[in-house]
Amino acid sequence: MSDADVKMPPLPEPDGWIGANDIDPDAGSEGYSMPTLQAYARAAVLAERERCAKVCEEFEAEWARLARGNRDGTYDHMQNAAEQCACAIRESNKA
Repeated sequence: MSDADVKMPPLPEPDGWIGANDIDPDAGSEGYSMPTLQAYARAAVLAERERCAKVCEEFEAEWARLARGNRDGTYDHMQNAAEQCACAIRESNKA
């Protein structure tokens, strides 16, 4: 996977002028406050976790498809593990 394949949420609008001082009020530039950067990072992490949980659900669906008609339970544990994986990933969002 290249950097171009990584999907990031859109950047928020800058918070305003940052870095100006009494000596040179024009010294700063538009930028982001720490709370804005933290919120952006959290949104990116949550989006990636959801993408990972959906990958688990895709495996769950595939193993459920393979289990249809199979009477010996060969795929049951795989399907259950994929479901638990998706749930665990989403549960980590609450921490």
